[in-house]
Amino acid sequence: MNNKNPYNYFFQILKNYKYDLFILDFLKTKKIDEDKFSFLLDNEKEVFKRAKLFGVSTQIYLKIKNFLNNQSFYEKSIYHIRRFEKKLRKNERKQKFIEDREKFAERLFPIFSFDFQANSEKLKRNFNFIKDLKGFSDDFALFKGIALAKKYYRSPLARHAGDIDIIVPQKVFKNFEKIILDQNFHLVPMSKIKDKYGHVRQFVREDGLSCGLHLYISDRFFAEIKYEDLEFENTCIEFGKDKLEVRTFNPEFDLIQLSLHLFQHCFALRIFLDIFYVLRSSRIDYNKLFEISRIFKVEKIVFISLLSTSKIFAFSFPDRFFAKRIRDSFLYRYADFVSSFVSQPFFFLLLRNFLFYLPYLDKFFSLLLALKFPARKFLNLLPYFPSEFLRRLKGEYVIAV
Repeated sequence: MNNKNPYNYFFQILKNYKYDLFILDFLKTKKIDEDKFSFLLDNEKEVFKRAKLFGVSTQIYLKIKNFLNNQSFYEKSIYHIRRFEKKLRKNERKQKFIEDREKFAERLFPIFSFDFQANSEKLKRNFNFIKDLKGFSDDFALFKGIALAKKYYRSPLARHAGDIDIIVPQKVFKNFEKIILDQNFHLVPMSKIKDKYGHVRQFVREDGLSCGLHLYISDRFFAEIKYEDLEFENTCIEFGKDKLEVRTFNPEFDLIQLSLHLFQHCFALRIFLDIFYVLRSSRIDYNKLFEISRIFKVEKIVFISLLSTSKIFAFSFPDRFFAKRIRDSFLYRYADFVSSFVSQPFFFLLLRNFLFYLPYLDKFFSLLLALKFPARKFLNLLPYFPSEFLRRLKGEYVIAV
């Protein structure tokens, strides 16, 4: 997976750590102060690179825009422009934007602004493809991506536009595969391991559009939850003047899917952020969430995900039942212990990176914390493991970090 010199690889991770901490603090803060604004202005390129890697550049840019559009800041804009005029001249940025609040962010932070525009264009392509897909069949559910953005971020534009993820019943899987291929997509090569126990077929198109066609909501090492097991709700997605009603997961299954996704990607910041937005929506029925988690044997994964997210973003669970029911159990004590570790910035911003240096180390680590030991699946994959290890080590597969 990684052909870099180990020393350079680890040195770069340590070098970027201060920007990673800034990004986390920026996402958590409710009020941006002058010091944060100044640091971001002086280090836009470095912060953007890390934010883009984490998948949170869109959220950061929107916080910048909200801050710059604030009335009190606008009244002090002359002071701020004078303070930063040296940097503005250095980067050949004009100061005419004082008359137009909407231009503040894009002229002060052109890299973030360009990325936001590109994200908006990609989102439009995603929206149009989903619309075309519904013209062929309505027998699918949309999850992650645009669905999460609309339901919990309140706007499709408020979250980075990644892949289009749809899940379908087994009986129509081949039909959807043909529909997607007929739309000029091609299938991304998969490892033998993903082919046997993965959850998705990934398709890409020349214009950058990417679609994941799912039979399960996560890798089957963690859980085997299919379309037929899910509960849904209808969500209206708006883009410009267009509206589209799509089938999405109910809030409890959104949380379960995100919790599994968090373990699958070994505690990525962007997924912690998604879980936080779902939690603060106050739409969760915790009784129902715990019961579903118990049925599919993912209680530890869900509890660790919820508790670690609450510790990162200082979120207090509004439902007293959550604390009363499990606080004295072994499950809670174990989840609390693990979540105290994985919620430390030193782990999920720094140490976590080392788990991606060697192939599959991240997966083994996540399975260990989840106390999942799928021995039969491991034995079935044993003949493929050496060759797949080498192929991933050489970087033949694209790995989402």
